[in-house]
Amino acid sequence: ACDRARLGARVENYAKNAGFANASGYVDVPVVIPACNPTFRLVTLCEELKSAGIRYIVIVDDGSDEQHRETIAEAAERSDCVVLKHAVNLGKGRALKTAFNYLLTVHPEAAGCVTASADGQHTPEDIVRCARELVIHGDQLILGDRDFDRDVLPKASRTGNKAARLAFRFMVGINLRDVQTGLRGIPHSFLQPFLTVVGERYEFETNTLIYCKKNDLGVFEFPIQTIYKLIGLNTCGEYHIGDTLLYITPGISGWALPLRSEAHSRYEIFDLVPEK
Repeated sequence: ACDRARLGARVENYAKNAGFANASGYVDVPVVIPACNPTFRLVTLCEELKSAGIRYIVIVDDGSDEQHRETIAEAAERSDCVVLKHAVNLGKGRALKTAFNYLLTVHPEAAGCVTASADGQHTPEDIVRCARELVIHGDQLILGDRDFDRDVLPKASRTGNKAARLAFRFMVGINLRDVQTGLRGIPHSFLQPFLTVVGERYEFETNTLIYCKKNDLGVFEFPIQTIYKLIGLNTCGEYHIGDTLLYITPGISGWALPLRSEAHSRYEIFDLVPEK
C-alpha cells in the first residue's frame, strides 16, 4: 500500500507539473479499460490512477467468469469505477464500442477518453501522459508507441510488430511506429464515428487507423514504456503473437472495403445503465 501511495503521488505531481490537471487535481479525461478474466493487477492499476487524479474509470467486463468478476468488483469498489458488463465474451472491439457509447450518453462533455490495458502493459504515468496529449492534440487520435527495436524484448514481439508496421506502410500507406498499441487517446469527435467502424475484436483497432487514413484525420504518437513480463494470463483476451494476423489481415483487406457496417449505417446511441 505504501508503494502504491508513493507511485500515486509521483504520478499526481507529474500531472500537476504538466499543467493539465484542474484546480481540484483531477484529470477529467475518462480512462476505459476492457477486461476479461483480469488479474489483481487491474485492482492496483485503478488505485494508482485514482491516486494520480483520474476522476472517471470505466471498466468493460467482457464476459469474465465468476471468479474474475470478483476481481473487477473489487477494483470498482476500491476506486469507484463504473463497470459495464457483457454477458459473454464479445471481443475487445465490442468492449470499446460499449464504452464509447456509454461516454457519449452519460459524459457528453468529456474531451474524449483514454483506452488502456488491464494487464499492466501501460504504466499510470503513461496513461496520464496520454490524457495530457489528448487535451493538447484534441483533434487527433493519440497513440502511445512502444519501442520494439530493443533486443531485450521477446523476438516474437519484435517480429510481429515489425510485420504489422511494414504491412501498414506498404499496403495501406500508414507509417506508424506501433500499430498494435492499446494505449490510445480518442477525441470526443471520434467516438461516434468509431461506433460504426466494423470489427468486434482486435481488428477494430486496425480499422480505426484505416478510418483515420481514409478520412484525413490526424494521428499523433508519443513514446511510452515497453513492458513485457509474466503478469498472469487473461484467458479471454490476452494478446499472443498469432494475434498479429488479427490486426493486419482485416486491415489490409479492409483498405479496399467499406469500414462501416451496413447494419449500422446510421448512428444509433442507446442509454446504458452502468453497474458499480
